[in-house]
Amino acid sequence: MNNEALLRKLFTNSQQPVTFSDMEESIMHRIHKEKLKEQVSLRDKKLSFLFFLAGTTLGIILNSFLQKIPPVFPAIPAGLPILVFQLVFALFFLIKLESFLKLFNRKKITG
Repeated sequence: MNNEALLRKLFTNSQQPVTFSDMEESIMHRIHKEKLKEQVSLRDKKLSFLFFLAGTTLGIILNSFLQKIPPVFPAIPAGLPILVFQLVFALFFLIKLESFLKLFNRKKITG
């Protein structure tokens, strides 16, 4: 019986009154900041998608122009600069595609 009374006394003393008068305002401010972060993140994702498409389109257009240019140096085979550009473009495209997909799948994994 003595232990039970001691536990009751400890539990009643463990509750602390809220001493912050602006606690609700502070929590609402924090929620508002999180909402703004989500809106900025969504805008950044839309911009990243736009620039990814623009870069991919520009790379494809540049590739088609490179195929129409006659060889400049006779010692270099005609298809080598085009092949190098295509390899670099494909590597860059795949790396950016992976990071782009991770950006959009991050919300699904953590959320």
